[in-house]
Amino acid sequence: MAGSVKQISSLHPFEWLDRLESLLAWELAPSSDKLCAAFRLATIGAIGGGLVVACHVDNQLGLYQAWALVGAGPMMSPRSGGALLITQALVLASSVVAARTLAETPWLTIPFLFALVSWSTYLGTIYKLGAPLVLSQVPSLIIFYLVVFTPQQIGWFAATAFGGSVIAFGILVLFDNWLWPDRAEATLMDSLGASITRSSSRFRQASNYYLNDEVAPPPPIPPPTSDLPTHMTLLDRATAEGVNDFRHAVLLTAIARVARINLEVDRFTVAVRERVARQVRSLVLPELGAAVNAIAVALDELARELPTHIAMGALMPAVASEKTAKLAMDALGARVLQVRPTYLRSASAAEVANFASFIDSLAALTAYIERLLDEPPQPLAVAATSNTVPEPLGVTDPSVERYSLKVGLCVVLGYVIGLTTQRAELSTIVITALLTALPTYGAALHKIILRIVGAIIGGAAALLAIVIVSPNFDTLPTYLLVLFIIFYISAYSSLTSGRVSYAGKQLGITFAIVFAGLSPAVDIYGPLWRSWGILLGSFVVALVFLIVVPEYAADSLLPRLRKAIRDTLALVPGGSASHIEQEIQQKNSDMMRLLAQILKVA
Repeated sequence: MAGSVKQISSLHPFEWLDRLESLLAWELAPSSDKLCAAFRLATIGAIGGGLVVACHVDNQLGLYQAWALVGAGPMMSPRSGGALLITQALVLASSVVAARTLAETPWLTIPFLFALVSWSTYLGTIYKLGAPLVLSQVPSLIIFYLVVFTPQQIGWFAATAFGGSVIAFGILVLFDNWLWPDRAEATLMDSLGASITRSSSRFRQASNYYLNDEVAPPPPIPPPTSDLPTHMTLLDRATAEGVNDFRHAVLLTAIARVARINLEVDRFTVAVRERVARQVRSLVLPELGAAVNAIAVALDELARELPTHIAMGALMPAVASEKTAKLAMDALGARVLQVRPTYLRSASAAEVANFASFIDSLAALTAYIERLLDEPPQPLAVAATSNTVPEPLGVTDPSVERYSLKVGLCVVLGYVIGLTTQRAELSTIVITALLTALPTYGAALHKIILRIVGAIIGGAAALLAIVIVSPNFDTLPTYLLVLFIIFYISAYSSLTSGRVSYAGKQLGITFAIVFAGLSPAVDIYGPLWRSWGILLGSFVVALVFLIVVPEYAADSLLPRLRKAIRDTLALVPGGSASHIEQEIQQKNSDMMRLLAQILKVA
């Protein structure tokens, strides 16, 4: 994240516009899965907004909670929804009591908020509570903020907030379990197939350039992101939704296979982009073309197979495309051995090294596309990934404590700034400070930028809706249509990588809070005050994370890299985890999750 910010700042004038256009074109490229998923999310959000209005819940948090929860985690079971509602009721009730008690002693409110936010953030980071924690923190902080301006209304605010929570959680439970379930396992398999499809396209483009560089355009630089974090998040969701240990191991193996293929295509592209002589490749051009075409066909076959099933086991016969790729590589290897004495006498060292890198990538891809012959034994003792299981790295790493304290400091500073301005509408300062504070400065800065962009677009959309829709239409269907359109745009934008997804989510959240309520909003100053609050909160986060014990992405990688090396050594023959099958599977699962964390940080 930090690297992307530095990269943009180092570009020549107007060059960053071209990079931004290329980034958005890549991230927002349409696909049937993305269009369908966005339609589902927008439908849930629009129906939730309609119920909030129909039930006369005069509080924007109901729609905010529905939109913030949609797609934020595993599907919500009735038991989970009930437990979260009980927790929400207890948090709201205790917040009202605490806020009224501390209202008479303001000098105690600030240290209390600091301790409360720091402690809850620490627990949420270790136990990976995610969205449920945030949805408890947000209304609690708003109550502590509003008690200064309207102390008589905080009880009604808590009541309407709980009413909105009932609607939000109820809608999610209905859709997730009966009306329109969206299982993470199916989404993961579709995502694996889509990832291979993109890699196959990039492989064809790079190969075409290598074999015909005089006429073919050069392939683009490999994207600085990976699908591995997204796939691991979906695997966590699938495990939380009830996937057993054996299926977990199968999916984890498929994720690792796809990640290796994507990484090898990236290396392949880098080698292809090198400008070297064409003498060596011209000697084996027919064999190279046959091998490249065979591998591309095998990748396409794998992309079509993954969304439906994962083939494994020694009894599964290899498909024709895999046999063809292996035979083509054997023919290429024989031809290379035949012409090696010829090109070693005349070719430069750079050309030979580039050709060897090209051949190695082809061989690696051929090995990766072969069917999985080893079926995971049953039963496996792979630890189920749960949002309630702490990670050893988070427990022992003192950076989590520093991060939690800095989040508390950000919220307190935002709280003081908001009270100083004497504007009740600026409660978004503390919410922004809470939502944009991330463990490293680079990650926080990246999220701040995305939040500001999303808030500006969402605020502008709300202004247009207030000016155009509210004065001319006052029916519920029109209101739902407006919500659906904005939520669809927000959902589609959020179904991208971490480089831009938060901006899409923030677009919908901003619009929901500004435009939703008992009736469509008519106050044009609401979006302006919210945008100003977001800017102030973002400034506070940037200032705190830059000045108070700053931690950069490069520094936070070191403990994770050390743990990755220790786990790798434990898996080598003679290592502590190399003797028992259960320990091997456990270490493999931990390593994949750790690599996903490293990619997120980088």
